[in-house]
Amino acid sequence: MDFERMFSEHQDRVFAFCYSMTGSRAEAEDVAQEVFLRAWRSLRDWKPERIEELSERAWLHKIALNVVRNIIIDAKVPAFFVSLEQSRIELAERLLCCQARVDTHRLRKGTLSGEDIDKLMNAGGLLQSAKLFIDDTPSQSMLRIAANARRL
Repeated sequence: MDFERMFSEHQDRVFAFCYSMTGSRAEAEDVAQEVFLRAWRSLRDWKPERIEELSERAWLHKIALNVVRNIIIDAKVPAFFVSLEQSRIELAERLLCCQARVDTHRLRKGTLSGEDIDKLMNAGGLLQSAKLFIDDTPSQSMLRIAANARRL
């Protein structure tokens, strides 16, 4: 995989996603930079066949979500998630499972173990104390998103 190609193809989309989550251009630039840095570090150790199977957009989106989740939980920085594709329930589910390190498929299918439930409960407590705002209003312009971010 050519990292430069991946960066040039996805930098605008990753930045827009990061901006929609942070509401700040400077913070979005920092998060996007961290996303590509983590991607570059990961790709160095992967086998070529694993890289070929990679869905770049989804993978970068997941890294960005993890970086912002870390900022929200560890640094206690407020975050504003805007999703034009997923509902707030789906986003909250992904954040909860990501924080708990539980497979979202098992949550959706209802095949959770007792250990998984404990992990989800602990993760829920952490996320509950986070300053997290989710807007899943469809068809918003960047101007509208920025206005909503300023109001928070």
